[in-house]
Amino acid sequence: MAQAVSLEIARRSGQWHRRADGTPLEELAPQDALVFNRDAIAAQVETLAGYRALWEAWFEAVGVRPVRLSYEALADRPQEALSEALGALGIAVTPNDIVAPPRLAYARNAGWIARFRGG
Repeated sequence: MAQAVSLEIARRSGQWHRRADGTPLEELAPQDALVFNRDAIAAQVETLAGYRALWEAWFEAVGVRPVRLSYEALADRPQEALSEALGALGIAVTPNDIVAPPRLAYARNAGWIARFRGG
């Protein structure tokens, strides 16, 4: 859900990446008004679910067990999440070896997620 909302906000606003200080890093002209649109978000959810299913099928077909790292885990406990992911790849680090990335979620995203889930 969070990825679908972020994708829809980026598509509508034209703001795809920001620097750690919040200034735009990659920005295109806005495509649509930046207003909540349930149907557009639902379409993003469906598209992303399809992509996930294709990745899961590929992992299964080639016998790969992917390392899974969610944005929420990275945002809530960045050192531990990255340490676990790197450990799964055979790279030994401690949480203190990793610099915490800035949290990128915005209140607007959380509001749209709550609104979408609320019906």
